[in-house]
Amino acid sequence: MNAALDILSALLTPVIGVVATWIAYQQFRTNQRAERREARAGQLAVYKDVKLLLNFIDENREVSDELYDRFLSALAEADFLFGEDVVIGWAMWLAKLRSLRHGRRQCSI
Repeated sequence: MNAALDILSALLTPVIGVVATWIAYQQFRTNQRAERREARAGQLAVYKDVKLLLNFIDENREVSDELYDRFLSALAEADFLFGEDVVIGWAMWLAKLRSLRHGRRQCSI
């Protein structure tokens, strides 16, 4: 009886260590998924702002000040959420939008 109790006592520490490691790993995976979900939510918000502006321009052939400001805000966030190619493309749109806002030419986006 004492031998069995000694063996169980000796195994208790490694079992606690394994369980603690497993819990830490599960928390790590959960945090990774949460970060990915938050990044995608941010990307979706930026995408919606850009799409809203482009739809407005397509329908009205003018640039709304409010939507333009939202686009600028979305573009600032895009640096952190999207790849460089997306940000460069949006920067080119921004140059076209600035010229539209100043009335230099018709909408050609």
